[in-house]
Amino acid sequence: MARFIHVGNHAVSGNGFLGIHKCTDPLYPLFIETLEKNSSCQSGMVSEDILVQLKNLTYCPKPYKEISIYKNKSEKRMLHLASEIDLAVQREFKVILEKVFEPHFFNQSFAYRRGKGAFKAIKCIIKWKKSLKNNMIVIRCDVDDFFDTIPIDKLLHIIYRKTKDARITYMISLWMKTGVITNEDNKEIEFNEIGIPQGSALSPLLANIYLHKLDEIVIHRISPFYVRYADDLFIICAPDRDPLRFLQLIGDFLKDKLFLKLNHEYFVGELKDTFSFLGIEFLPDGTLDIEEDKKHQIPIKAVNALNINTVTFKKLNEFIDGLRHYYGKLLPKKSIHEIDEQLVKVYSTYIPKHFNKSEYKKVVDVLSQCGFIGRHFIDGKWISMIKSVPMQAKRKTATIKSKLRKQHKDYLQHIEHTYELIVNHPGAFLGLNKNKIRIRHEGKTVTTHSLKDIQQISIMCQGVGLSSNITKYCSKNNIAVVFYDHIGNSYAAIKASNQIEPDIMKAQMELSDEKKVYFIKKLVQNKIKNQKKLLQYFYKYYKNETIGQGLNAQIDKMNIILDTMPQDDNYETLKKNLFLWEARAAGIYWKAFALIIERSGNSFEKRLHQGADDAVNQMLNYAYALLESKVKQTLSTWKLNPYISYLHSMKKEEACLCFDLMEQYRTFIVDRSIIAILTKGEKVGQEKNSGLLTWETRKKIISKLNERWFTLEKYKAEDKSLSEIMHLLTKNFKDFCLGKTDKLKFYTPKW
Repeated sequence: MARFIHVGNHAVSGNGFLGIHKCTDPLYPLFIETLEKNSSCQSGMVSEDILVQLKNLTYCPKPYKEISIYKNKSEKRMLHLASEIDLAVQREFKVILEKVFEPHFFNQSFAYRRGKGAFKAIKCIIKWKKSLKNNMIVIRCDVDDFFDTIPIDKLLHIIYRKTKDARITYMISLWMKTGVITNEDNKEIEFNEIGIPQGSALSPLLANIYLHKLDEIVIHRISPFYVRYADDLFIICAPDRDPLRFLQLIGDFLKDKLFLKLNHEYFVGELKDTFSFLGIEFLPDGTLDIEEDKKHQIPIKAVNALNINTVTFKKLNEFIDGLRHYYGKLLPKKSIHEIDEQLVKVYSTYIPKHFNKSEYKKVVDVLSQCGFIGRHFIDGKWISMIKSVPMQAKRKTATIKSKLRKQHKDYLQHIEHTYELIVNHPGAFLGLNKNKIRIRHEGKTVTTHSLKDIQQISIMCQGVGLSSNITKYCSKNNIAVVFYDHIGNSYAAIKASNQIEPDIMKAQMELSDEKKVYFIKKLVQNKIKNQKKLLQYFYKYYKNETIGQGLNAQIDKMNIILDTMPQDDNYETLKKNLFLWEARAAGIYWKAFALIIERSGNSFEKRLHQGADDAVNQMLNYAYALLESKVKQTLSTWKLNPYISYLHSMKKEEACLCFDLMEQYRTFIVDRSIIAILTKGEKVGQEKNSGLLTWETRKKIISKLNERWFTLEKYKAEDKSLSEIMHLLTKNFKDFCLGKTDKLKFYTPKW
């Protein structure tokens, strides 16, 4: 049976549907006329038969072919490729459509336009960053799954209102709704009802047409300091405006008018902050760098390009040329050199696997010319870095005992990575997907991780969001979610609602004065002994140096202090006297600590708790705050009430029992870790503006504490990690409160 489509004054046979629209603008005849004159038609790419079909509106495009490309190591992007004939026709059609819409686009739209592009978008932001005040607000957001969720009928309506030519919208409808071959072998076709195919020559223009109204809303109602690149938005607004209200406005417009969704992951900060856009990181000092995620993708993409053509390296040349025209023009020489160093490693590994040694020089000469952004490696001297894989040295036969030790060590290294998940991306969002945590940042999946072995999620920065599903899962499975501020203090936590056991809390509250006296006396004595032991540890290594005498003198004083321990039987009196006694010991200990720190080339005058502005005290305070969260976790595990304490005075909303039990761990977990970082000459520092520790410094502290957390130690003649020991000691304290044991055990490391 014949099918007909009625378009304006035309009634012709077709393959679609019946539609009646008035044609008042002769755009479609202009398209046919252009196509006839074009080289595509003259060269035979578009046959006479296809041209007739287009004139009569009987043309039917072929289904798209679906392929996938890697966006990064874990994510793929699906592309729909049109046939060569369809692509040639679409390109000519796009030229006609551009003449109608391009003059009306705003200058702030930079994607897929002649004379625009990502490079000019970044240059525009650089100009604003130099001319605007540092406290201006920066908003960066994007449309969620933009290309895949554009409503085709809504898009066609927008185009018809402008072109007044139903033949134009009809053709676009054919190209957008044409099916996709999802299985090449079985020729399975999946028809498209929503979204525009990425791979069509028309899609970039259609994307700009669809978001034009959004541009108008942002420019006129939010700020003219606006850049849109496809579905990525960047806005600068005055510091007295509410950025969250603007995000709400954008989100509502996308939802109500365009039937799209604003990605819930966004960035809000100040112009002076570090922020990124289109793969470029804008630093507070005005310099630029490549975004970390993009930097990691370069070696992967380079290898893929190498594998496509190993003779002329044409694909690699195209890839590097793209990097050269973008990053090469924007980044400082140092950043470009770092990227080129990555590429050297890629080539040095790739060449010996694919070429004979006699071919090395020829290949290196070619890659030196086309394979780098900068000119540092153009001389080809990096050929010396190409090495064959060396023969493995003969291994000594391992004993059963050493194998078991290695197995245990490997296990502990594994749980070090699974015990605690640290989130340090401002603007990250944590969601749940089949019992796996998925962390997304700037619309991209950063990582997925099984929640099976995680006991704590540590949020180390601001602007991190959590889904209600993951909150429920963590609460149900006793996974603590702890939020830290910039100095390491935990200011909030999400934990199971039934953490405290009533019987244990009652035992804590009714603990006799006799037991309280025993507990605080043993606790403070243990702390001072640990401090003395740490000084003895370093004296062993420094006794032949100048500071050896100073350390020895302080150790002698600590011995005298230990001999004068208060022996009061009255609980309140003893508590006061223990604080005075501990303060005298602390004065001696921190003087000795200063000697060790100063030997490493750092300065440390005295111990400061709050308001410290020197790096060493800030490092100590940050590490103590992290230790506090570890102790809180053990209290939660054994259902102890953290607000009932015996040494530190109970204060509203302060987990004072945590401060009590922390005393035994401070010296060898925190103090020793900070000394280790500084004496090894690791680079630490503070931010220029805030005076607080840099994120790199904080990462070193976190890493060092985690290393201590899973270090094997002897405990009751068995190898146990510090994490296990802390849980056993907390259980011992719980049993002491319940009357199940009369003896308390405290942390006393051996060395």
